[in-house]
Amino acid sequence: MMSTKLKMATFGRFQIAGEDQALKGVANKRSKMWSALKCLIAYRGRPVPAEKLAEFLWPDDDADDPVKLLKDIIYRLRKALAGYGGDQNYILFSEGNYIWNPEVDCWIDVMEFDDLLAKARDEETPPEERMGLYSAAIDLYQGPFLSDTTIDIWTMSFTNFYRRLFLQAVTELADIYESESMLDEIVMLHDKAISNEPYEESLYVRQIQTLINSGEYVQAKRQYRHIEQVLMREFSVAPSPELQRLSYEVEKAAINHRDSIEEITQRLEQEGERQGVLFCGPETFQKIYTLDKRSGVRVQFPVYLAVVTIVLHRKDAPEKEMDYAMKSAAKAVRQILLTTLRDSDIMAQYSKSQFLLMLTVMNTNGGSSALQRVKSMFENRFGRENGTIEFNMTRIGRETGDFEEYIFKPPEE
Repeated sequence: MMSTKLKMATFGRFQIAGEDQALKGVANKRSKMWSALKCLIAYRGRPVPAEKLAEFLWPDDDADDPVKLLKDIIYRLRKALAGYGGDQNYILFSEGNYIWNPEVDCWIDVMEFDDLLAKARDEETPPEERMGLYSAAIDLYQGPFLSDTTIDIWTMSFTNFYRRLFLQAVTELADIYESESMLDEIVMLHDKAISNEPYEESLYVRQIQTLINSGEYVQAKRQYRHIEQVLMREFSVAPSPELQRLSYEVEKAAINHRDSIEEITQRLEQEGERQGVLFCGPETFQKIYTLDKRSGVRVQFPVYLAVVTIVLHRKDAPEKEMDYAMKSAAKAVRQILLTTLRDSDIMAQYSKSQFLLMLTVMNTNGGSSALQRVKSMFENRFGRENGTIEFNMTRIGRETGDFEEYIFKPPEE
């Protein structure tokens, strides 16, 4: 394969380099010559009429003969490119149009971005390979397209286009991570995305919701406070209603409840269904619980509400150590539940130490068997000497006080 002769980066600040050289910014990045190059790259594969290109470079009609000046600029640009990437015909001219030569041997980040994203979106490709392709494309985005260029109409349209593509790529990769139960990867992905688009509220929404679902309430609260301060400082506006709703959910979930199954049942029934977008958190669980209880949509089998409670054995450990141990235990329980529950089951993390489940089973024996398997897997993974889990279960729809309670404790030696 022929080695790349010319390299250019367009995401963030414009950079250029020759073979085996590190990318670096140009001396006069706002010159007409480099502006012409950026325009041709943005329109790559499509011819740009000389008059249109001249209009981009001199939008205020401040040139006596812009088309003639453009010819001189293109001549100097070709010489400059030859200095970086050898004697190749980078810019073609035909029938009054300039066009970036698609046959030249070069590497341009935006072209690589487009190619990687197209391959990543092929659903025939295995998830592992798609994740790698998405990650590579996202890594190329080092900031808005041509963000260090003079702000013109043509620049803004391309900048906004690639910002949307980038945000879509982040969402699509996060969806794959979520389907694979890779919640930590979703958080790290959004950290990277936020570093390049620090004012994009949708990124904070997905990240904070994931942190809530992971039981990382302190980090979720910290991230909400961060975007709240950024929006107020930079734009003098409050967070969107969606972000404010998440703040409420963080405050509510951060309390380490250790309620009985009767109290949880009463709370779920009393709170009612909230308005807004459906998310996978305690609030979502409450919505589905209310819907099932009222409509009886899953009438083929009984539906049981189960509470899974983590019990750590080291009660005398320092607070920080206990907090870390609880997070590790919750992560283990979450992964086990996500990989063992059936498609018809529903789960949510209720607090730092408790999970809520809605199980569709024939009877209590079916539910207890499934939960005992989860218990055994947890103790094998986390260490029985470090902690265990207890279960409470009741059938949804029975009158309060008329339900069977099942508490599964470690068998006696």
